[in-house]
Amino acid sequence: MKVSELAKELGMTSKSLIEKAASMNIDVKAANSTLTDIDATTLRNIINAKKNKDAETKIVRVASKKADQDQNAGPKVTLKASKM
Repeated sequence: MKVSELAKELGMTSKSLIEKAASMNIDVKAANSTLTDIDATTLRNIINAKKNKDAETKIVRVASKKADQDQNAGPKVTLKASKM
């Protein structure tokens, strides 16, 4: 996969992606350089992780389905991520 293709997929410039790759010791010289599948996956995961880091986590308490049968059971906690 070419650097320019991955940059377009991730919504960033090729220059930014080249700088990120260089900081991770991935040898990339130009937007037309080809990335190995492993390098492309690594860059994609790192950049998507940073985008998802901005998501807010909310804790929602939900009554258990067995609440009517078992009064000793506490509420069930479910985590949901949302972007702001």
